[in-house]
Amino acid sequence: MKPLKITFSIFGLFIASGVLAVSLASSVPSVYSASDKIRTNDKQFYLNGEILPDHTLYPLVMVADKAKLMAAKPDERINIYTTYANLRLSAAQQLLDKDQTQLALTTLTKSQKYLLKASQETIEQNPANVTKVHVLKTLVYHIDKHQEIKDQFSQEERNIIDQLDMESRVFVDTIKDNLSS
Repeated sequence: MKPLKITFSIFGLFIASGVLAVSLASSVPSVYSASDKIRTNDKQFYLNGEILPDHTLYPLVMVADKAKLMAAKPDERINIYTTYANLRLSAAQQLLDKDQTQLALTTLTKSQKYLLKASQETIEQNPANVTKVHVLKTLVYHIDKHQEIKDQFSQEERNIIDQLDMESRVFVDTIKDNLSS
């Protein structure tokens, strides 16, 4: 009976791996060049450093991030959100170093979404002041970093970054007001 279970388990893992491989391959859009050769949409596979949004396996990172958030307790989510926001900000800076401004901007906006979720939960949960200060410092850090890297973007993209910073400043003021309560 055990060899049959092991065989079915291995077969199941093989099928699951195949489904994952097909899913990953189809999640990377393809474009056709003038010579009708297929190439991926600027996705790369590299082994050095961390996996950035330009990496072929980046969808796995996103799945792992979502799983960690879903498994987290409400009081843990704020710190996870700020961690993810900081990781995305770092990734955006690394993408800028690779002259991938459009992907860097997309990554900045994802960073902002995590930051706003952390801020919103801070307001709703009213956690200890140490957590409020942590979120506040993270918001200010992101605003400062945006100003440092903003000149690497086009004017239209700078306007988007300014909008992100305006959103953050609203939460800075709100969390400051709630700091002592």
